[in-house]
Amino acid sequence: MATTGVINGTDLRVYVNGETVGYSTSCSMSLSAETLSTIHKDSPGTGWVSNTIGQKSGTITFEGFVNEDSATQTPGDIFTLFSNETLCGIAFKTATSGDTRYDCSGYITSFEQTAPVEENSTFSGTITISGAVTKTTVT
Repeated sequence: MATTGVINGTDLRVYVNGETVGYSTSCSMSLSAETLSTIHKDSPGTGWVSNTIGQKSGTITFEGFVNEDSATQTPGDIFTLFSNETLCGIAFKTATSGDTRYDCSGYITSFEQTAPVEENSTFSGTITISGAVTKTTVT
């Protein structure tokens, strides 16, 4: 049964090749579309720009705590995917049956690890989407 009410951000995860990005603290998906001006000499317009949609693109970002003993995608795994330029299967979803799920393919295009003195070590990354994003339902 789908989640009712507002979905808690803790429940929304990024999955890379079927496994969650381990010890995540946040994630986001950003989609955008280029706009193409449709004004031409036979229709100079009324002072307002007229547009249509062009190419779409998107990124998915994630952050988390560094933990190499995770049974999920560890920072080391993410680095390997980045280093090998691996096209990955990506899902942005909850684990609740009936909730919306977004699927796509993409490349890890940035990877960062931070290690401040006497604080938790963190990592972050960006996935650049390659191809279309599809919306389905978590089963």
